[in-house]
Amino acid sequence: MRQVAPLYEELMNNKINASDPTIPFYSSVTCKKVESGQELEPKYWVNNLVSPVHFSTAVSQISQESGRKTFVEIGPHSALAGPVRQMLKAAKSADSEYLSVLTRGGNSHADLLSAVGQLWSAGQPVDLAPVVGEEVRFLVDLPLYPWHYEEPLWHESRLAREWRHRKFPHHDILGSRILETTDANPGWRNMLRLETVPWIKEHEVDGDIVFPGVGYVAMAGEAVRQLTNGAATDFTVRRVHIKAALILVQDTATEVVTQLQRVPLTHAADSAWYSFSISSYQNGHWLKHAFGQVSAGAEFPHEAPKLAPLPRAVSRKAWSRKRRALGLEYGPRFQGLKDVTAHPVEPTLVAHMTNDVREGESRYAIHPATLDLVPQAMVMALANGLTRRFDRVAVPTYIGYMYVRPPPESSADMTMEARVGDVVAVSDGDGQVVVAAKDLQLSVISEAAEVNDGGGRGGARDPHAAVELEWKQDINLMDVAALIRPGKDRREVHALLDRFANLAMHGAAERLRAVEPPSDRPHLAQYRAWLKGHCEALPIEEESQDTIDSLYAQLQETDARAAATAVHRIATHCESILCGTTDELALLLEDDVLHRLYDLMQSSDYSAFLDLVAHRRPHLRVLEIGAGTGGTTATVLPALASAYGERMYLSYTYTDVSSGFFPAAKERFKSYEAVQYAVLDISKDPLAQGFDAESFDLVIASNVSSTYQTPR
Repeated sequence: MRQVAPLYEELMNNKINASDPTIPFYSSVTCKKVESGQELEPKYWVNNLVSPVHFSTAVSQISQESGRKTFVEIGPHSALAGPVRQMLKAAKSADSEYLSVLTRGGNSHADLLSAVGQLWSAGQPVDLAPVVGEEVRFLVDLPLYPWHYEEPLWHESRLAREWRHRKFPHHDILGSRILETTDANPGWRNMLRLETVPWIKEHEVDGDIVFPGVGYVAMAGEAVRQLTNGAATDFTVRRVHIKAALILVQDTATEVVTQLQRVPLTHAADSAWYSFSISSYQNGHWLKHAFGQVSAGAEFPHEAPKLAPLPRAVSRKAWSRKRRALGLEYGPRFQGLKDVTAHPVEPTLVAHMTNDVREGESRYAIHPATLDLVPQAMVMALANGLTRRFDRVAVPTYIGYMYVRPPPESSADMTMEARVGDVVAVSDGDGQVVVAAKDLQLSVISEAAEVNDGGGRGGARDPHAAVELEWKQDINLMDVAALIRPGKDRREVHALLDRFANLAMHGAAERLRAVEPPSDRPHLAQYRAWLKGHCEALPIEEESQDTIDSLYAQLQETDARAAATAVHRIATHCESILCGTTDELALLLEDDVLHRLYDLMQSSDYSAFLDLVAHRRPHLRVLEIGAGTGGTTATVLPALASAYGERMYLSYTYTDVSSGFFPAAKERFKSYEAVQYAVLDISKDPLAQGFDAESFDLVIASNVSSTYQTPR
């Protein structure tokens, strides 16, 4: 533009005669108000041609003027709506407005009239005479309306309105929503009476009517269903502790309150899980019966197993008689196991059951009386279906994980398989999993000897008969360096690997001489320069393909086969990698080569150190930084276990700067409990990433470096 500017000015000379502006005019060239027509001479328009448009500055100048301002865009669309509003916000001009005369795709006549109406509403002078004519008369004698229907006719509080418009009816065991609670911390209250929920009377233990423990699971599931407005019919609970029995008395109402609270994911976001607790008011104080976590839907997919009857047939009548002998008086609804079979050696049981929900009762995903058959089946599985091995009364006190989904309406029948701590039930209608429980724990409340002798204590029992006292050195008094020793001697293998890698790199460097990396991937150019410098600094013997192939074959028979495979793949595909057509990370992840390479790098044996640390503090809270593919994790987790297979840590937090490694890690370590996964960039403040200060006992960082320093 600057090349044609002189010609442009010459052509305009003596052709522009600008008059003084009749309305304020702000120039986007000079960013000032134009007061005189002389300022709009040809020189101004030349500057307008070659200068940038200072639209934002001009709008800011207008915003600083006193009085209310309305910006009107005249054009085919409101293209400047966003920028203008941002400028007004930045200028803190809250009383300014923006409108457009046309909108793309809209009715142009209606848009223009709307713009005129908005100008008039904003108090701007609008000349309507050209539109409606000179004769204008306002109607002032319209009849008055006795009611103004656009606003409520009476005052109603939020509590009264929400009570009238309740979304869900009163539930038999959960009760009704407490209106004074929020959606983040909702609560339900119920006056539990045996007269209104008679099926509870069929669950009698040692002469007392006891609310079934799985009933708390059903209450939590119904609560989370209501929070999703009925959209989620299935639910999951985890880490459910049943602390105290809820004993009900005929003709007496017991106040029960269920409370939920969102589980925080970070300081700024909440997870999909709720913490729940269920308490009752008895004898002048509140008694907590159960607590845990609940979430709508499934935490992960459940694959339905193929269930078949087992060799041993189990008698329902014999088990019913044995339960009564031990003080368990179950009614018909709590004796719903049918076609029960057990394995004669393994603690496994297979049975059929039906979701028994009757007319007039509240909605349940699976009725608590039917869900109570899950712990019953596990007791029978532990006894291999033999009543003579059933000599103690046990009730569920902890549920590590349980998923519940209602069976299809076409069929309420289910087939269940119970093992030690694990139970799965499959719908006979659609073949999908309807119940999946893991780490279901039972606690003994009475034994056969105690019942049969009329309530006496029976023979004296040694409370420590199943305990072994184990002494180990105190880690605080040990030389930690002596506990971490080198692992397997791989010096010969490493020498062979170094020779193979040098030969492969020299061959790759030679092939990459004529290859140019793409300009948008500068790291590839740096890689080629590094490779060239490395090969020049380290001359080698004359290479041959036969030598490389021979070394590669030898390394495949050693522990370093993953490293040799990684080097061979990079060398083979070096041209396509440098051209940017091959993803080097995907190449190394194929067949888990990268994972096995990281496993090879674990060259230290620290099992003795971890053993003493876990012995000193069996409830360790462990944080691993930069876990990556889990090479270090695979050696740490087995070491954090006792001689009896008990885990000697409370939680293990697996972190990396990216979550890309988490799916494979979850699959790799799915057999380990209490392993959590979180994103952590250790080069930044961990507290700002959702981690709490002083919340870990042991921090593991293998092959990790950081420049982050804690602020003082």
